[in-house]
Amino acid sequence: MKQKSVYFLIFSVLFIIRCTKKQDLKIDPSLLGYSIKLIQGNNQTDTIGKILKDQVIVKVTKDGDTLSNGYIRFETYNCDNLLQYIEYKIGKNSAFNQVLIPYQWKLNCTVGKQYLTAILLDSIKIVKDSVSVTATGIQSDKGWYTSGSFALTSYSVTFSKLPSGRILTALNQSDYPYYSDDKGTSWHSLQTFPGKYNITKIIATPSNEVFLSVANTGIFYSKDGGQIWEIRNTGLPSSGFWGDIQYTKSGKLFVLTSNGVYTSADKGLSWHQAMQGLSYYAGFSNAYSKSDSSILAIHNNSLYRSITGGESWTPVYSISSTAGLSALFIDENDDIYVGVSAGIGLSYGLYVSKDNTQTWTKIYTPTPLSGFDQTLTEITKQNNSYYFYSTNQNILITTDDFITYTTINPPITNNNGRKSYKYIVPDINHPVVSTEFYGLYYFVP
Repeated sequence: MKQKSVYFLIFSVLFIIRCTKKQDLKIDPSLLGYSIKLIQGNNQTDTIGKILKDQVIVKVTKDGDTLSNGYIRFETYNCDNLLQYIEYKIGKNSAFNQVLIPYQWKLNCTVGKQYLTAILLDSIKIVKDSVSVTATGIQSDKGWYTSGSFALTSYSVTFSKLPSGRILTALNQSDYPYYSDDKGTSWHSLQTFPGKYNITKIIATPSNEVFLSVANTGIFYSKDGGQIWEIRNTGLPSSGFWGDIQYTKSGKLFVLTSNGVYTSADKGLSWHQAMQGLSYYAGFSNAYSKSDSSILAIHNNSLYRSITGGESWTPVYSISSTAGLSALFIDENDDIYVGVSAGIGLSYGLYVSKDNTQTWTKIYTPTPLSGFDQTLTEITKQNNSYYFYSTNQNILITTDDFITYTTINPPITNNNGRKSYKYIVPDINHPVVSTEFYGLYYFVP
């Protein structure tokens, strides 16, 4: 009886081994190792610059299960056909601890076929598998569109326009300047500039000159619209350069540094300090010259005037003897516009003086918005219309006569308190606005 039990045990073990081997042979080979497969999002068609309606979804596995540690990279191309990518960590200790990985594909400015590649990498970033996705971009029609040239995480920190109509901009990252020759539809890196920098300001003149500032680096100058550049820092402090430059119609340059305000009368070839009447660390911005060669600027949030070409300054007490100005603009008629956020006897709004700061008239009152003050900023005149942001939410307003005001509304619902961040108007009724988290919008009338 004992011998029969031993034989039965041996037979059972052999049977289990044989069944296990048979089971091994039934494993799908495609489930072994790293695998990425396209589940959704291929062959879509939409307007250039738009985010595709359906997300691209890929299935990422290792041995048929959730990946414990690795990376996924989504590679696309910008308007210059240069490769760009975004990479995410995937696995147990990451935001993508799942088999299905979604991606929002924003089309670039190319009309026709566009391509995306999703690449699976292991924990030491060795490529293991990849899958390709295609889409078709079509030309924009009337309405608002996003530019496909920049990632949604990028936004413009400065705009300027050359006499040719070319628009220049810089992003909130170390990069080349960018230009657009089609009113903001597409943007291309200006690789004539001598490198990638954190650019803070670009100013173009009617003579096709360009001044460009880089924080803690200095001033760059181009006499030919950005083709050839030279750095012009002689006389500027070697550190503490913040890059907030201004250029007046009278030809004076001003820049704020940790050592105070510096000025140049020779297009940046030489600089010297100009602090008479000013306080250190109190700011200096919005410098404009009038036809009588006097210069106005905001310092310590108040209005200051110079009748010495920017060498010495005195406060203008007719508008505010305390901190309270948020913007300044002087038009071709020498009319002076200021944005007021606080001040003795003054309330939030836009004010104008037509008699050289002797008297002021309020011409616009911002609509109060819950959670935001009514600070008014970025006053300009472009294509015979006036523009300004009416609150810290940065709602863009335009008017031709200071009687009727129109709100410019890109199609975004919530931008963490900002509907737009910077703007330029390359042509009549053709605004381009940059948002902090939703990309760059342009309007086709």
